[in-house]
Amino acid sequence: MLYDPAKTYDENVADGPFLDDDKDYRDSGVGPQYTFLGYPINFPFGIAAGSLPTSKHTSAAFKLGYDVVVYKTQRAHDFPCNQYPNVLPLEVDGDLTLEKLQEPLIVRETYPEDLSELNITNSFGVPSPDPSVWSADLPAAIAGAGK
Repeated sequence: MLYDPAKTYDENVADGPFLDDDKDYRDSGVGPQYTFLGYPINFPFGIAAGSLPTSKHTSAAFKLGYDVVVYKTQRAHDFPCNQYPNVLPLEVDGDLTLEKLQEPLIVRETYPEDLSELNITNSFGVPSPDPSVWSADLPAAIAGAGK
């Protein structure tokens, strides 16, 4: 997994991502079938920036076959993360509609085994290391795209 919700944000930054293997899934042998902002892409789904806080995470996302990968939003100064936990699973029956949002959301006790049933909410607070840290990491994140 790219981001482990059972660990703190700082643990995810320091030790993540948490993958089972280092295989590169990008070379599928199939050419791009979609476009995004005028660029040809293979897979029309991306990953939200909150779960990709470092170049290790963005590079892993590219290797997993994602084409639309966003480096974590950064600030002009050091800023702490909101208190743990930052990601919680929600109990949602079917689609989360505007009508259902009129009622309080219920947090699940555990994450579902079937990931098709997974719904989450998160609150990180736009944490950021000092610009000297993330600006030094950014070239590695760009290189991780492999292009």
